[in-house]
Amino acid sequence: MLAHILVAIKARAGLMLALLGWLVMASAIDTPRIQTDSIQVVWLGIGFVFLISGLITMIFVDQ
Repeated sequence: MLAHILVAIKARAGLMLALLGWLVMASAIDTPRIQTDSIQVVWLGIGFVFLISGLITMIFVDQ
């Protein structure tokens, strides 16, 4: 029973990480106040890391 609850929590955490990464990437692209390209690239990188880590968490959640 506890194992099923932990799997569900890990799957939702992975989904939230992926959504957070997508949101950070989308806001970095659409925000007009980010004028410098290097700052935008940093935010895109942070979003990409969150997105990939969330996807990896969702894929390998039951192992």
